[in-house]
Amino acid sequence: MGLGILNHDCAHGAFFTRRKMNDFVGHWLCGAPLNTSLYAYREYHLKHHKYAGTKDDPDLRFVEKYPVSRASLKRKLIRDITGRTGLRDTLGKIKRFRLADNYPWLMFHVLLLAVLTIVGAPWAYLMWWAAEILVYPFIMRLRQIGEHGVASNRSSSDPRENTSTTLVSWWEALLVAPNHVNYHLEHHQFAAVPGYHLSKLHKRLAERGYYDGFDCISNGYVDVLRRAVRPDEPRSATQG
Repeated sequence: MGLGILNHDCAHGAFFTRRKMNDFVGHWLCGAPLNTSLYAYREYHLKHHKYAGTKDDPDLRFVEKYPVSRASLKRKLIRDITGRTGLRDTLGKIKRFRLADNYPWLMFHVLLLAVLTIVGAPWAYLMWWAAEILVYPFIMRLRQIGEHGVASNRSSSDPRENTSTTLVSWWEALLVAPNHVNYHLEHHQFAAVPGYHLSKLHKRLAERGYYDGFDCISNGYVDVLRRAVRPDEPRSATQG
């Protein structure tokens, strides 16, 4: 997730001041391990920003059904933590693999396995796949729900209604929301601001009353999960 967020910031040209540096680091150092082309991602992701709040948003499919029933949310989370989601996504990547497009990813994994073998720990390579299949999908779902799934009005053009920010503890920032990705509302309002300045931006906007009157802030990811359940469901539904 940490690499993915850095790739995202580079796609916006926001992590470094120079475009070439953003492209190189984003594509080769951050995107390659995840099999994500910075250039393809940039084209896709900028459409998300351009069309947020409309039916043309390419990311809408991930969150359009939220809030959901307690049973539906439970099924989704179980699929994630048991590896069913991760295995499905991994098999999809393998089916779509084309050497001409995916050679940076292949180079990274060959290099990673080689280095681990040289230092006498080739088994550690399996940790990458364990994390990608068993952990990453769960974290991604939490992130997606927190960003747009619990938004008060996804059809609005106002980021304070179609996007949300999650205030996190130190351990949530470490394990779920690295590199300030939890400040998603601020990012949508000011996409050129580097991720490492978003917490300062949040404080400045709060001081100026930017969030007043809007239900756009979640207090941690437990709160996100509560908000992801339909209002007619018990608020403690996600705790069982």
